[in-house]
Order: sequence, then C-alpha cells, then structure tokens
Amino acid sequence: GTVTGVQTCALPIFAVHIVKAEEVQFDRFACGSATLTPVSLEKGVKTFSFDMKGISWDNNGEDFTGAGTMHCVGVLKILGGEKTSNGYCKFMDSEGTRDYEYTKINDESTFTYIGGTGKYEGITGGGKSTTLTKVKPIVKGTFQSCARGTGTWKIPEKMKKKEK
Repeated sequence: GTVTGVQTCALPIFAVHIVKAEEVQFDRFACGSATLTPVSLEKGVKTFSFDMKGISWDNNGEDFTGAGTMHCVGVLKILGGEKTSNGYCKFMDSEGTRDYEYTKINDESTFTYIGGTGKYEGITGGGKSTTLTKVKPIVKGTFQSCARGTGTWKIPEKMKKKEK
C-alpha cells in the first residue's frame, strides 16, 4: 500500500511506497554492433574477445528498460565449428538506471541478472536469448546482430521515497 507522511515544519513531504517483490515476465529486443579481437587462432580453436554496443527495447509494454542502451563484453570460442561465448552486459534505461547480467551464449543462450543500480538494485532472474539476425559483417573484424530475450526478473521488497 501507500503511506503518505506530512511534515509540520518546512521539510519536504514524502510519499513512501512499499514495493513488493513480484516476479515479472519480460520480452526484450536488442540490436548491436561488435568489434572482434583475435586472442588465439591456433589450429582447430579460434578465440576472440568482443565489445558490443547497441540499443534495447521492450516488446510487452512493461517498464523494464523501455528503450535504452547496452554494452556487452566477452569471449567467443570456435571449436570444431561450434561457437560458444561468455560475457557480461550492462543495460541502461532512459533514466540512466542500470542492470547487469552474465550471459552464456551457445545453442541455448541463457543469461542471469547479477546486479543493478537504483530501481534495479538487488535484481534477480534471467532467461533465454535467441539470435534473430545472421548477416554478413559490414566491416571485417566486426559483427552485427539482433536478439530477443525472454524471461523473468524480480526486485526485492524495499521502501522507496518520492519527494512531493
């Protein structure tokens, strides 16, 4: 519920909202461009680091990240034609609030939330990601991609103050 506190002296008035931890389903799209840097090009195994920047937006109208920006870094390994990747991503919404996730990319790409700032502090959850585009890179040593991520997130119960 909502509790409103009224101050009798010249202090601001605050509305205190108790936010309950509810699991929320999300459906998000993200597109970006990455630079690949070779780490090892040994026979049979190729390893690259990547640095991707792009945008993300919601598909279900929920106020998760709305429209925002993202930055992902990680390592891509190609062994016997099979690609696997691990990395970390930071998403920032239009208010500048961030959430962070650990991403494991393979045939069943998964991600897990590991933290956040502001309204995403204490975020938990995760989901699966599916690559939507496979295009030829515009510049050698890069790749461009769009993906759809679905899953759930949860933020612990906490008190939030809003100045009136």
